[in-house]
Amino acid sequence: MNAQLNSHKIYIKIGILGLDTALLISCTPTASEEKQSIKIDGSNTVYQITKETVEKYNASKQNSVDISVKFSGTGGGFTKFCQGEIDISNASRPIQIDEEEISITFR
Repeated sequence: MNAQLNSHKIYIKIGILGLDTALLISCTPTASEEKQSIKIDGSNTVYQITKETVEKYNASKQNSVDISVKFSGTGGGFTKFCQGEIDISNASRPIQIDEEEISITFR
């Protein structure tokens, strides 16, 4: 049980790190004034953390980034990510072999 809890903590930290990285990259000025967007979907478990992180980011910066955060479950997020529908997939477990195979076909 403790190992499982530690595993979840690691995935949450990785997710937050990935989100922070994406937000930093999205803040890089571009030649156009067009509003950039980041679509995030996936784990219901990670949803609340991601939503709060995005809210804090939006409150602290004036930016031209529209960040959408939704949840469809880890498997749903992997599917949407592999099909190019979203930019970031929140996950509360590692990707499974069959999900990896789907990803390979869409690359």
